[in-house]
Amino acid sequence: MTKKKNKFFTFIFSLLPGAGEMYMGFMKMGISLMSCFFLALMLADSGMFDFMVLIAAIVWFYSFFHVHNLAGLPDEMFLEVKDAYLLPFAGKEDEKMMITGKYRKVTAVILIVIGVSGLLKLFYYITAAYFPEIIRVILKDIIFYYFARGVFSIAVIVLGIYMIRGKKKQLEDESV
Repeated sequence: MTKKKNKFFTFIFSLLPGAGEMYMGFMKMGISLMSCFFLALMLADSGMFDFMVLIAAIVWFYSFFHVHNLAGLPDEMFLEVKDAYLLPFAGKEDEKMMITGKYRKVTAVILIVIGVSGLLKLFYYITAAYFPEIIRVILKDIIFYYFARGVFSIAVIVLGIYMIRGKKKQLEDESV
């Protein structure tokens, strides 16, 4: 049951993306925002996706103002707010998450790419002292900078195409 809470604690919890929503009883919203925020920070910290710091900041600001907008709603409107995941990964059944829904394969590929990238970077840092300088530069610049960004870019493009195809198929099914 969602209900308005103490304003002081609402403010304190709003400082961590998703925690304010969870404090007010919107677990799906909170988990979605918290997951997006920490995933963006994790990717930014990996050194391969520096731009994710900007995404993390956007998620932080969105979450902060979202909590305060929810807290400022009149009681009737607050009770009408439906707890839902941030991104509509579930399709028709709102209870399914991205991991169990129709984006399962895409999620698996993204997780594999992130894992392989992390392992390659770990391997590089462990063995870099044993390589000549030119090999270290080639490995760091080509493999970890350009290759990782290229793979990530291709994954984003494939995800976009997959989503467009799914929407096109859905529209065709509805018109028949």
